[in-house]
Amino acid sequence: MSKIEAGVWKPEKAPQNISDIINETLEQQKWVHKERIFETDLQPGLPEVYADYNQIKQVLINLLENAVAYSEAGTKIAINARVVDGMVEVGVSDQGVGIAPDDLEKIFEKFYRGSHKTTEAQRRWTGSSHLPGPHLGPRRADMGQE
Repeated sequence: MSKIEAGVWKPEKAPQNISDIINETLEQQKWVHKERIFETDLQPGLPEVYADYNQIKQVLINLLENAVAYSEAGTKIAINARVVDGMVEVGVSDQGVGIAPDDLEKIFEKFYRGSHKTTEAQRRWTGSSHLPGPHLGPRRADMGQE
């Protein structure tokens, strides 16, 4: 983060196959976190993205590690990707406790950690067609609960 702020870090951007990056990252996470169920839902034929391979991979690892940290063993963690308004949108969802509404507006603050106070209702998966929990993207977070 400090290299970005200091203007020292220069991303090595090149056309990347986002589906390959997602699948590679997920395969590694499956070996590390065998007690979780990992799933993908990738739109067929996703276009290449112009990005730094290592940085995109690190972002995915961070999101997946957070999903593991805040969900229980035996639960699902899903990663999806699709084209929305001409851009590739990648989301990670889990069956964990989610983000408290009071914390939601603060999660993109540097070094912010949520309160982690939850109720039983927040911990329970509803069994709906989507996975509850946060769906994080650049400067965006949705609770994913109906």
